[in-house]
Amino acid sequence: MFEGLFRGSLGLRPYGVSFHVGSQSSDPCAWANALKCLSHQIAQLQIHEIKVEVINLGGGFPCAYANSERVISIEEIANATLSEYRRLPYQPKILLEPGRAIVGGAAILVSTVIARVNRGGSNWLFLDAGVYNALFEALAIQGSTRYQVISAKQGAWSRPEIYSLAGPTGDSADIVARDVILPHDIGTGDRLIFYNVGAYSVAVTSRFNGFPKPNVLFTTDEFGDKIIGGSRR
Repeated sequence: MFEGLFRGSLGLRPYGVSFHVGSQSSDPCAWANALKCLSHQIAQLQIHEIKVEVINLGGGFPCAYANSERVISIEEIANATLSEYRRLPYQPKILLEPGRAIVGGAAILVSTVIARVNRGGSNWLFLDAGVYNALFEALAIQGSTRYQVISAKQGAWSRPEIYSLAGPTGDSADIVARDVILPHDIGTGDRLIFYNVGAYSVAVTSRFNGFPKPNVLFTTDEFGDKIIGGSRR
């Protein structure tokens, strides 16, 4: 009856269900729990001759950031999810959206220090890359993602010091990170390397206050070492 209504007067074809457990999930059972919630609805639709052909499990698959307590593995997620999937009244096709888990670790950002300031007893490094033109997810309203960051200086590690890192725009929200431990002798012109910046970075950059987006270079590990070492920006 219901399927006839969809196909007939409305011209619609019942096809599937999708959900999203939340970005950067830390619970390996999150997807399984969502499937468990869907089981009753799928059974009710089947009574009305509507068969779900596809279930889209969405995204939420995590990437390793500096503020990640523990990054759950795809294997953990799969084991829990498949167990619940097999309990469904029947098994629709499965779609996944594992964007961050795939591309997060595929890129690094090399940023240059454009100023060093001591403000209120705290050391601030201002960079040519901030939350608007490079690292949007570091913005507080996005969850304050903490990227692993190191100095590109060659040689032995010097005395450590605590810094706050800010972007170039002058906007009060353009703060990339606080309480970052880096060498004490970092100054203007030195480079910092941010890891795991492949997700939600270039795709959501802007030229706010006139500052350019970062150049994107596709490189091998060997060429990447040369870039970081200072032969190219």
